[in-house]
Amino acid sequence: MPFLPERKIPSIPVLNNSNTLILIVTSIYAIFCAPFIEELVFRGFIWKIFEEKKINNIIILIITSFLFASFHFEIYRFPFLFVAGFIFGLLRMQTTRIGASIVAHTTNNSIVSILGIVIPLIIPPE
Repeated sequence: MPFLPERKIPSIPVLNNSNTLILIVTSIYAIFCAPFIEELVFRGFIWKIFEEKKINNIIILIITSFLFASFHFEIYRFPFLFVAGFIFGLLRMQTTRIGASIVAHTTNNSIVSILGIVIPLIIPPE
């Protein structure tokens, strides 16, 4: 309105950075989309194919964990991704429900994403 003085709204410096916006969008994807899609593929679709071929669940667990870790194309994180995939697979195997692995995967990605946002606020990069 022209008759009111212009008022500057204080900004939060960390949110003015376009990299922060990318980080937030990526985190939303990592928390909500990736776990759902990846679990449907690895602990759903691929798991079912091996199950229908009457392959032992432990072998399926190892194969899907390996494929899950390989899918990320991050050689330095492969051991962590394999163990994470193994845990997600154990949950799927024990409960016979993919929902358990989706919740675990979402929880894992939530923690990692939140730490990725909070740690740079506490310890700013140089």
